[in-house]
Amino acid sequence: MLTEEILGTRVRHAREGAGLTQAELAKKIGVDQPMVSRFEKGRDIGSILLTKIAEVTGQELDFFLKPEQPIAGVLWKKGAATLEALDEAQRQMLSLIEDYESVRRLGD
Repeated sequence: MLTEEILGTRVRHAREGAGLTQAELAKKIGVDQPMVSRFEKGRDIGSILLTKIAEVTGQELDFFLKPEQPIAGVLWKKGAATLEALDEAQRQMLSLIEDYESVRRLGD
């Protein structure tokens, strides 16, 4: 289920992933910085402003509106939520799990 909190978090991750401050995003979408802060808390965000945020940050609207975004959450903080990055993250995660299992077996 998509909540206001989740939507706000996605706005923040998209902004950070685009390398923008709240003030920079505000200027690009025609609002003030406190309004962006409210957006990042999931408040006062309408569809037109969400569309503008998507355009400025290079995200699709689905990024903000889909109920669940599984593994992408890890990558949002790095601003790398692309399909290629997700594939790479999955490979790295599997490699870490294999390494962990190997080290654990050595201790048995």
